[in-house]
Amino acid sequence: MASYLLPRGVRAAQRLPLGRHRVTGVLESVRGYVSDELGEPERFVALIDSERFKGQPGRTLGEEDELLAKAWTHDDWPAWRASIPGGRVVGNEPLVLTRDHRALGESAFDDSHLYAHPMMQSRLPFTWRHSGRLLLLTGPWAGTWYHWLLDVLPRAALLPLEEQECEVLVPADLSRAQDESLTLAGVPPNRRRPYHGGQIMADELVFPSFVGPTGNPPRWALRWLRERLAPAPERHDRRLYLSRSDAVARRVANEADLIGLLSERGFETVLASQLDLVDQMRAFAEAEVVLGPHGAGLANLCASTDTMVIELHRRGGVNRCFFAQANAQSLEYWYLLCDPDGRANLRVDLRRLERILDAAGVD
Repeated sequence: MASYLLPRGVRAAQRLPLGRHRVTGVLESVRGYVSDELGEPERFVALIDSERFKGQPGRTLGEEDELLAKAWTHDDWPAWRASIPGGRVVGNEPLVLTRDHRALGESAFDDSHLYAHPMMQSRLPFTWRHSGRLLLLTGPWAGTWYHWLLDVLPRAALLPLEEQECEVLVPADLSRAQDESLTLAGVPPNRRRPYHGGQIMADELVFPSFVGPTGNPPRWALRWLRERLAPAPERHDRRLYLSRSDAVARRVANEADLIGLLSERGFETVLASQLDLVDQMRAFAEAEVVLGPHGAGLANLCASTDTMVIELHRRGGVNRCFFAQANAQSLEYWYLLCDPDGRANLRVDLRRLERILDAAGVD
């Protein structure tokens, strides 16, 4: 048997047979399940109330994008946790099931995400048993930095990490930055149980809600991340150009010319992948301005306060997630729509960017 099928601390005798189990239904409300069906309302703990939020429109000069040019109003999701007896975690993109194989709809972002999950259409894999309470700290797309930092890691704030005897289920094969962030969030290596996919059934699974819809992190989660990950800044005058020269997509085709222009205005070029987590967070905490093409490194804005953001978007491929994050942090947000260059990259109109820098006061 391949070693990756046997998580740390699990004996082969704890494995249950594959059988013909499938997901047998969907429960829309975790609170309703533990309160009405189990008759144990104390298993559900409400932690953070919903809050109405209205942002500010993004700013640019010339061509606007309809997603970025208006203020968005939305309600932040309420946050909670629940203890599920015999709770199961299944699939590479974790889905939570009850003991009798019903899916908890709130372990997916929405219905389309839930019903597209492979485990909703196939037989369930082998079950590995976990004795005692297990705290869930993984989620969809946890292997990518953006989703790890803004969707998954803040769920640690909803867990009873003070229960030192409880292991925490985390993704296997963590990156260096993920490992560092977990330690800073209060989950040291000796408390982690790696999740390799498949299926784990715990005597009691502590399941935290999502902090919000993906792409819309709430203000409390961003504050929590900054308090735990970002060192105290010693200055607030750094101007960062966040390069993607080592990425496979959304690179700046004319980056050498762009860097030349920006260096005249006091920008330093940063490759986030070459820095450890603390140095990444320090750079963003000390930043007066952060400028860069759309990419996961901008999630590190969670460390920033009173920072101007200038995002370079490939025309026709705008994603508003960092616009939403900047709004949630009350950061001034500018953007520039750029021409595509090849299938995945972009080319910056330097004259238009200079006009934006002048208008934003970045001289």
